[in-house]
Amino acid sequence: MSSNLTIKVVEIKGSCPVYKIGDMFNIVDGFKLIAEKPLCMHSLSSLMPYYVALSRGVSPVELGLAQEGKVAYIQCLDPCKYTGGGTVVFALGSIAELDTQLIISKKLGLLNDEGIFEDLEMIKSKLLGLIRYLRKKK
Repeated sequence: MSSNLTIKVVEIKGSCPVYKIGDMFNIVDGFKLIAEKPLCMHSLSSLMPYYVALSRGVSPVELGLAQEGKVAYIQCLDPCKYTGGGTVVFALGSIAELDTQLIISKKLGLLNDEGIFEDLEMIKSKLLGLIRYLRKKK
């Protein structure tokens, strides 16, 4: 059984012409890419080797994509020094895992934006609606 992954831009080194910090897209049912805006090929090529394992519950720590926890971190392959672009770092996890990370961040005083929880609830609602719709189409 595959779980759904949420991919979020958490850091940009340099200047990325495609992503902004906080941008998100999803992989549902283990292979369906859902995005509301264009995606960069550099980023997709860096995510490809890991998305199946992560969507099937393999620990990011086992894959060498985190030191602890259930959220994986992957950096895109854009060699920004040579292209003038930016290297983007993505956090990958299930929506529930990202929710947990936000709660922990708030408790540790690392997060001051209360609106992010409302945004997360809206995203969860939309994603779950999309998942139900896609399952009905099967």
